[in-house]
Amino acid sequence: KIEVEESKVSLKEGETYQLKVKARYSDGTEKDITEEASYESSNTKVVTVIGKGKIKAISAGNAVITIKYQGKEVTCEVEVLKESTGGGGGSSRPKEPKEPKEPEEPEEPPIKKTFEDIEDYPWAKEAIETLATLGIIKGTSETTFEPGKNITRAEFITLLVRAFNLENVGEIDSNFDDVEQHMYYYGPIGIAKKLGIVKGVGNNKFNPDAHITREDMMVMVARALELTKKVTITGTFNDISRFNDASQVSDYAIESVATLVREGIIIGNPDNTINPKSYATRAETAVMLYRILNKYQMI
Repeated sequence: KIEVEESKVSLKEGETYQLKVKARYSDGTEKDITEEASYESSNTKVVTVIGKGKIKAISAGNAVITIKYQGKEVTCEVEVLKESTGGGGGSSRPKEPKEPKEPEEPEEPPIKKTFEDIEDYPWAKEAIETLATLGIIKGTSETTFEPGKNITRAEFITLLVRAFNLENVGEIDSNFDDVEQHMYYYGPIGIAKKLGIVKGVGNNKFNPDAHITREDMMVMVARALELTKKVTITGTFNDISRFNDASQVSDYAIESVATLVREGIIIGNPDNTINPKSYATRAETAVMLYRILNKYQMI
């Protein structure tokens, strides 16, 4: 199960508060999942989520923050008081948080996240920094990103589910046989399977640690976009025929790749190729997700 440190919080207009969430497993172990959980406000006019577990009081009223992680959920009730209020009135209200709220400046943007090894990737630098600052993508260490490193199928699905905020789908019905429950990607892959974003590689296998090809990445992205009603997958070979390597796109991927080309998400390389069979790098993945989130106003 998952637990939130404070189930009831009282704030004044303009104040922010950092929720803390942990998962408690059947063997008695615990894990801080504040950064990995998803958060949703029942009334964004009262309270809005501005970061991983960070909420901001907007106007007087009541709202509930629903926190979800790998099919489990917990709630936190939030009461927002007017800035000028002195409290009182005798009515029951949520208790104040046990820990004092940090003296923050809520109007300031998050601290920009960057990495030492992305300067040689100017075409991807903005995408990497923005997604890292938003907590969507993470480095391979505090100071490195390894932009040229190939990304695995499990890593990509984890990013895709997080970027599209698809964690809130309820219990995971099933998963692939080679996706072990204790792995960090168990939840995202199970969610993607449930939603039809991934089909596996056959025999109920997903091959999570294999590197993902660019065309497979495009297929998964197109399905996620269609699921969230951003596009309809109706692309044809004519949409990609101008690329020198269009004939290399697998039959199962043509509609998806063509749809992303038509939408301007895939623009091709300077040599007029799209490299469908090449493995996707971490930098390429960041650029694609950043382009999508901007185009469809998801950030």
